Amino acid sequence: MTDEQLLAEYLVLIKNKVNYEIKNPEHVGFKDDIVHDVFLKLYKSDFFEKYKLNDKEQGLIAATYIGRTVHSCYIDYLKKAGISRQLTEKERQQSGNKFTSIGSDDIDDLETSLEGSSFSAEQYLMAKQAYQIIKDCFQGAISGISNVVKASFLNEAFWELAKYDLPIKQLAKHLGYENSNPTQDFNRFVQKVSECTQPSGINLANPDEQIEFLKQIIEIDGVTA
Repeated sequence: MTDEQLLAEYLVLIKNKVNYEIKNPEHVGFKDDIVHDVFLKLYKSDFFEKYKLNDKEQGLIAATYIGRTVHSCYIDYLKKAGISRQLTEKERQQSGNKFTSIGSDDIDDLETSLEGSSFSAEQYLMAKQAYQIIKDCFQGAISGISNVVKASFLNEAFWELAKYDLPIKQLAKHLGYENSNPTQDFNRFVQKVSECTQPSGINLANPDEQIEFLKQIIEIDGVTA
C-alpha cells in the first residue's frame, strides 16, 4: 500500500502539472476538479505503486505520464462540461453574443495548441540524457557477447520488445535464439546494464516500458532517439 507521504508528494506533482497545463484564465476555476480527476484515475490504475519519485529515471517517467494524464483529463473535462469560451470581437459582431459553447472544432484547436505541452525543456533534456546513459551502458554490455544470434536477441528484447508484442521466450524462438531459459538470460543482461546505469540514478526495473517512455518524450518534436 502506498503511504500517505508518497501520495502527498504525488499530489503536489499533479497540482504543478495542472498549473503548467492550464494557462487559460477562464479555466483556472477548473483546476481543483481536474486535479481530483487525475489523482483518482492514477490511483485506480495502481500508478502510485509502480514508480519511485526518488529514482531519477522512474521519477522522470512518472512526471511525464502524469503530464499526459493531466492533458487527457483537461480535454475530457471541457468536453463533458460543455464549457463556454469568450467570442472574438468579430464573432460577437456576427452573433450578438459574448460566449459560445466549446464545440469539436474548438477542442481540435485546443488539442493542437497543447500538443507536447506536458513536456518541459528540462524534461526533454533529462530524457535525452537518461536515454544516452542507457544506450552507452547497453553498448558496453553487448560488446562482450560474441554469439551473434544471442546479441541480436538481446538487442531486440531490450530496445524493441513493444514492437514484437511477444513474451521473451517466444521472441527468442522467433529470432532463432535457442536456449533453455532465454528469459533468465535476458534478465541477467538487463541487470548488468542496470549496474552500469545505477550510479547515474537510473534503475532498469522494467526496461521495455521505461525505454518506451523515454523514446516518446525524445520524439515529441520529431527528434529521433
